[in-house]
Amino acid sequence: MEKVSVILGIIALAVPVGMLLVCFGALIVIKIEMYFLHFDISQHPLLIQKIDEVLKNICEEQKITVFQISYDELNENQPDPDKKSIGKYIYTTDPEYKKNIGEILADILVIEHKYGKPYHVLCQEVGVKVVRKERFVTPRIMMCDDLKHHGGLCGYYGTYFHELGHHFAHIELGEEGNTEEAADRCAGKLVKQYLPLYFLLFFRFGYWFRENGATLNWKEKIKAHIQFLFYLKEKHIFEKNNNHE
Repeated sequence: MEKVSVILGIIALAVPVGMLLVCFGALIVIKIEMYFLHFDISQHPLLIQKIDEVLKNICEEQKITVFQISYDELNENQPDPDKKSIGKYIYTTDPEYKKNIGEILADILVIEHKYGKPYHVLCQEVGVKVVRKERFVTPRIMMCDDLKHHGGLCGYYGTYFHELGHHFAHIELGEEGNTEEAADRCAGKLVKQYLPLYFLLFFRFGYWFRENGATLNWKEKIKAHIQFLFYLKEKHIFEKNNNHE
């Protein structure tokens, strides 16, 4: 009888303690989720540096020329406001067109060498329509740098990966990959493959990519949280070194 009483007493004590631990665990989970929900990458220079390095490496590996351009310049030939873009991927499979733009680019380089100035600067000086030599390079990505300030970094980097997605969709699927949906799927794959997994924990940054297939299973989520803890340590060292400069 005494043993039964002891067991019942232990159970009576364990139940509220267990419930308390469950509530405490749930509270921690909610706080973590809220932290990532409001996470703003613009407040983390080290994260921005990591994204820029990844994008630069991918473009160098794929031999893609990237140049920044104003929103108005990018959309100067698009009268329909609903079709205006904030980034654009350009490529060609036409050998004759490649040959023609290659000859134009060669002429531009000769002119730049002769006068010692960038071609678009020379255009401004002589009062003709400004043309950037990058427009004669393929494949290329044109990005609106002012989007960083007006549309936010998440929008800017989301567009950047989307345009890269066009490149990889074309490589993988050919003409069938020439759709926005295919580019979105490839962009999601790129983010999950090249960036640390914790980027997909950030709601504002990861939402669009998760919608296009870049989801994390429970093992990957655990790994992502562990990676983020290491990032916080790296961030502390990064900020400490910058403050000493």
